[in-house]
Amino acid sequence: MIGTDTAESPRNEVKVQVWTVRELVDALNGIGEKGIFIPSFQRGLVWQKTKRAELIQSVRESLPIGSLLMYYAGIRDNKPTYELVDGLQRSTS
Repeated sequence: MIGTDTAESPRNEVKVQVWTVRELVDALNGIGEKGIFIPSFQRGLVWQKTKRAELIQSVRESLPIGSLLMYYAGIRDNKPTYELVDGLQRSTS
């Protein structure tokens, strides 16, 4: 067996978590019970104001906005931390 997989958290396990908007905002701002960091391979913020406003309106109307893809990066500063792999524009709007 290659790697350091444990019975508690095998590497190929996929977990789906539902976060509130508040939890997401707090994690992105470094406050709250979870942390998110944005890796260097992300392209940066490119959505214009109108696109961000449309997304916010979709959230207000409880419309689906797609999911975010995050990789569990371990415990940092005594809290679970995730690397944002996909969803930068949506999560920062």
